[in-house]
Amino acid sequence: MGVKVSICIPCYNNADEVGRLLKSIYSQDFTDFEVNLSDDSTNDETERLVKENYPDVNYRHNAKPYGHIFNWNAAVKMSKGEYIKIMFSDDWFTDNTSLAELVSLLDNNPRAMLAFSGSRQVMLDGQDIGAMHHVASGYHEGAGRQGYYDRCADDDFIERLRNDYRNLFTGNQIGAPSATIYRRGSALTLFDEKSNWASDMFLYFDLLEKSPEFAYTTKPLISIGVHEKQYTESFAEKDMRIYSDYRYMYTKYRLHESKVCRDYFLKKFVIKYKQKLSEAKSLQMDTASYMKYSVREFMDSAWCFLKCRSQLFFWAAFIIELLIVIVDKSAYLNPLESWLFRITFVLFSIKILTTKYTKNEWIVILITGAAASAAYFITERDEVVRAAVFIISCKNIDLKKMLSVILAITAVGAIVLFGLSAFGIFGKFAMTADFGRGGVETRYCFGMGHPNSFSSMLFMISTVAVYLCVYGRSEADIADKAKRVKISMVIMAVYVFNIICFLFTDSNTVLIVMTLFTFGCLIMLWAERLRNSSFVYIAGAVIFVAIVLFSAYGAAVGNETPVMYRLDKILNGRFQYSYIHESARLENWRLFADPSNQEYFDQGFIRLFYWYGIIVGLAYTGANLFLIGQSYKRKDYILLIIVVAYGVFTIMEAHLISVYLLRNYLLVWLGYYWYQGKSERKAI
Repeated sequence: MGVKVSICIPCYNNADEVGRLLKSIYSQDFTDFEVNLSDDSTNDETERLVKENYPDVNYRHNAKPYGHIFNWNAAVKMSKGEYIKIMFSDDWFTDNTSLAELVSLLDNNPRAMLAFSGSRQVMLDGQDIGAMHHVASGYHEGAGRQGYYDRCADDDFIERLRNDYRNLFTGNQIGAPSATIYRRGSALTLFDEKSNWASDMFLYFDLLEKSPEFAYTTKPLISIGVHEKQYTESFAEKDMRIYSDYRYMYTKYRLHESKVCRDYFLKKFVIKYKQKLSEAKSLQMDTASYMKYSVREFMDSAWCFLKCRSQLFFWAAFIIELLIVIVDKSAYLNPLESWLFRITFVLFSIKILTTKYTKNEWIVILITGAAASAAYFITERDEVVRAAVFIISCKNIDLKKMLSVILAITAVGAIVLFGLSAFGIFGKFAMTADFGRGGVETRYCFGMGHPNSFSSMLFMISTVAVYLCVYGRSEADIADKAKRVKISMVIMAVYVFNIICFLFTDSNTVLIVMTLFTFGCLIMLWAERLRNSSFVYIAGAVIFVAIVLFSAYGAAVGNETPVMYRLDKILNGRFQYSYIHESARLENWRLFADPSNQEYFDQGFIRLFYWYGIIVGLAYTGANLFLIGQSYKRKDYILLIIVVAYGVFTIMEAHLISVYLLRNYLLVWLGYYWYQGKSERKAI
């Protein structure tokens, strides 16, 4: 009387895995089977295992290794059963009922030659599931516990396979041969020994040609051992052996007769493997289709290139913008400045186009883009558009990395300018002039053209240095007195360096603001109640709004009132100088500024409204209030102090309101926070 199932096992130098498989076989509830084992091993470990523990196994030790497909067929040729059950030696039955369930699939579907099940992918040798997920492409993945995941053919694949078995060519979701069982039939079906990469698909095609009907279950009846030594892992991504295998399959099964298969092979193989038109014609593909998919492949490749390198485009533009600022501070007149602005605009735009945004983010982008474009076309100034594109492009860019790059490049640039001027190579180390204090005096600019230019840059990077010192520290870190002392020492060291530089530059404005910033940071660092008090953040917002309103009042009256006259004396005539230009006065402010407004003066907020108009000025004010809101949400008290300090600084200097984006580091924080939504970030 014949046996029902022949379990056919090829193996090679893996006795432990064979032992695991045999144990699972002889634990099955279904027992009407034979086991045939064809051994390609170069040692006798598997032979000893079988003879000592499983004497019923039909075992053959090949004198010389046949090789993977030939050994598979050798195991199948040993079979005598009605059903053929191939089991690769690194796989095993998931449960005691697995074989019975596979047999029932064929028993209950007498017209089917082939049946298959889901499988459980088990990571061997410490393999990481995430790293191996490419194996599951096109499959549903089960949650599973750590160490494995389940997969099975999806409904769409099953429907396509039932409609036309040739659709198997467009993606094999049947899985590995271990997950199948098939009928012997009138002639034993073997693996095609001319095949290579897709040997399993040739077997399935041969079976489905005999009968296109099949049976399947989604249950993971077979466990597949996944490891780096598997045969398919030896193939490169675009290995020509893969192409040759699929080409052979395409011709052997006359798949050119199926438009679906023909188009699939053209797109996924002929084009991607860069085959010539003559190859396509030899496979009965028309010239028009070849050209269409060639163009699509080129466009897809270009898009993939841009998308994969989107952050590189961002960082290239970011560094260029920083270098432009350094060059502007030097004595060199940059003739390529406007072209460099165009280049960075394009690079930031590429980053935007290759970044995934949510629906709500796109709404924000479209509104911002429309307002920025209106500002550009009316005022004929491109800074607002450039700033908007920069901020939008910052999505998924690390804040700490941006600020660290700013600090590093600006510091190195300042040192270079200092050295060039100190040795008389390029730029002035000091300048002698009337600085508006009633006489000629000498001050040091260290290669940056003006003492205030150097002091402004020093103040800006000092705030970044302090921020980075505290960035990422939790409340527990801040509560540690020893750590607070260290942070305080860093803050004071930065402040002392500013004082030393002040002795040479005599820039009162920067010293005043730096003093406010330093002691504000120290107070908040040591006063836990203040750090966690909403009142402090509300007060910061009120102060910033008051600064803007005070600037508007100054634009309305200049220094014509007694109070403003006295204040403007302290502010070195900032309001007087701006009031001289009638178009800068409050009564002449427009929603969008007149393109003829080109004058430079140092009161930053008046310059903002004068250059760009009320809408842009209010948008900038709102952006600063947004940052204060973010600082409250994340208890980022250093950011709060920076926003307020920059506001005070802008009353007396227009450093932040400039054609140079990265003079204003607030744009970096805006770029980081605008898309964050309700997500929590590191506390400061």
